[in-house]
Amino acid sequence: MAPIVVIGYGNPLRGDDAIGWKAAEALRDVYEDDLSVEVFASHQLNPEMAESVAEAGAVIFIDAVADKLSAGNVICENIDPADHSSAFTHDLDPATLLASAIDLYGSCPRAALIGIGVHSCDLGQELSREVKAALPKVVAEVKQMIERHRTGLPFHSRSST
Repeated sequence: MAPIVVIGYGNPLRGDDAIGWKAAEALRDVYEDDLSVEVFASHQLNPEMAESVAEAGAVIFIDAVADKLSAGNVICENIDPADHSSAFTHDLDPATLLASAIDLYGSCPRAALIGIGVHSCDLGQELSREVKAALPKVVAEVKQMIERHRTGLPFHSRSST
C-alpha cells in the first residue's frame, strides 16, 4: 500500500502559524515506527514535496487559517488539484502542489486540508490558548483520517469546532 503523507506547515516563530508544524511533530511521534505513514513538518509547501505527494496513497495537509475560522476552530475539507500548476513559485498551496505532482510525476492521491483558525501570528514561539487547545483535536482528526484511508473509507468534507 502506498504511504499516507501528512504535511504540517507554518512558521514556528510566528505564534499560531506554527500549529501545522506542531501537529506534524506530535504525529511524527505517534507514527515514528509506522512505515506506511510519512510525516513532514515544514515552513511552507515546496516543489520538492511533489514526488512524495505523487507516490502517496493519500495526503493530509495541516495549516493555520487566518481568514475564515475563529481561533481554535478546526475545519477539514477535501482538496482537488488546481487547474494549473506553477511548481516554480515561492508560495505553493495544497491544490497547486497536487497539480505539480500530476505535472511532474503523472499521479495525484486523494487529499484533504485540516485548517485551524488562529488568534495571532505575531512573533513568538507560543500558541494562543485557543489554538493550543485545538492541537489534540487536530491530531485526533488526522489519526481518524488515516484509519479511514486504511479501511478503504473516503475522506469526507466536514467542519468541526
